[in-house]
Amino acid sequence: MLRSFKFLLIAVTALILHACKGDKAVEIPVNDFFKIPEKSGFKISPDGKYVSFIKPDKDKQNLYIESLDDLMNNSGTERLAATFSNYSGRDYTWTYDNQIVFSQSDNITDQNKIVVVDVATLKLRNMISEKKEVRIRILNRNRHQPDVITIEMNKRDSSTFDIYRLNVKTGELKPYLVNPGNVIEWYTDGDGKIRLAKASDGVDETILYRPNENAPFKPIIKNNFKNSVTPIAFTSIKNYFYALSNVKRDKTALVMINAEDGKEEKVIFASDNADILHVEYSRNKHRLDFASWQEAKPHMYFLNGDAEHIYKNLRNHTELIGNEINITASDSAENKFIVNTYTDRNPGSVYLYESKSDKLSPLGDNSTIQPEQLCAMKPISYKASDGRPINGYLTLPQGDSTNLPVVVIPHDGPFGTSNRDSWGYNPEVQFLANRGYAVLQVNYRGSTGYGKDFYSAGFKEMGGKIQQDIADGVNW
Repeated sequence: MLRSFKFLLIAVTALILHACKGDKAVEIPVNDFFKIPEKSGFKISPDGKYVSFIKPDKDKQNLYIESLDDLMNNSGTERLAATFSNYSGRDYTWTYDNQIVFSQSDNITDQNKIVVVDVATLKLRNMISEKKEVRIRILNRNRHQPDVITIEMNKRDSSTFDIYRLNVKTGELKPYLVNPGNVIEWYTDGDGKIRLAKASDGVDETILYRPNENAPFKPIIKNNFKNSVTPIAFTSIKNYFYALSNVKRDKTALVMINAEDGKEEKVIFASDNADILHVEYSRNKHRLDFASWQEAKPHMYFLNGDAEHIYKNLRNHTELIGNEINITASDSAENKFIVNTYTDRNPGSVYLYESKSDKLSPLGDNSTIQPEQLCAMKPISYKASDGRPINGYLTLPQGDSTNLPVVVIPHDGPFGTSNRDSWGYNPEVQFLANRGYAVLQVNYRGSTGYGKDFYSAGFKEMGGKIQQDIADGVNW
């Protein structure tokens, strides 16, 4: 009888242990984590009448256009505008006269092209055709000259990009600015005129300014490799411009700079804990909308009431609760918006939002996996062996989390403008967690977003303290 009781006890214990192990998530097929969305690259026409998007078909990427009227009626009348068999086709833009322009690399003819799509007829027109060695990039568009776009092209010298103005109706191409050889970025004012530039000798950077198109550029700010100034837009005050700057401070802040002498006039917004990474500026309404940064999770600070009101209304929609929300495109009137959402367990969805009616319409879903099947990405922090605080993320599989094998995925870099791990959906992390691994991501010293001191602490430490930060994370 005692023997039978022991057997029963062992059997019950085994069943309990088996039940505990049963909490393990259902194994999801590998392809589901890395699946290309059915539709992506959504944009809206300036007049707010059309939505465009990229839709893959085997080894091709296709550009489609659909009118908002048809979209709202679910009529399924999307129209094929262009096929990119040898190029992703994501580098496309709407001009202010409601045409679509894209750059294309044609492997058949060994040419790089700028192509215009006539939205009414869907006819394609080659505006520029150059040899394969000539690279072409669309720089911006100009609402004051809706038929004109600004492009960069290295036709004159393969090592530098000069600036041209292209009329997408007539095909007329005019040289605008000759690159002296060291300019790496150009910045326009509200009228589409380039009045700021960033030059580099490979290490240090210089901000250049000119008061008008007839004046020469002059240096106004010189920075070493630890400091950075990134212009955003000219203000309505004198010749001041907004910029992201970490000059004479540890954390990058949104500031106002006098272009005449390069002196900082005012701090618009700064965070004590992290660099400001992005500023949304409305070129249509000539205003700052918000500043954003990353701590454990993304943060946003609104700089005007209209933008805050739109995001507040979006967050009140049931399907968006708990999601990070980003507006990625809008019409010229800023009444209709393309909205992207995501979480750590969901690559998210895309919506069309009409602010006047507060109407939210789904455009595309980026995943077929249910979020509850995936794992939370938990922010962590610990001290390295020399006492420096280190942040990162730990993703644990569902079910029993004891004695787990751990995979460490260090981010790339370590140096550059945006090298760090951030909170959000990561297909590699979720795949490994689904297979029973804990996944550790470490923002070791030298990672961006944590200030100048933390960034420069990684100098000459590859294989040294950078590696030790990662090892300390494993020990933690």
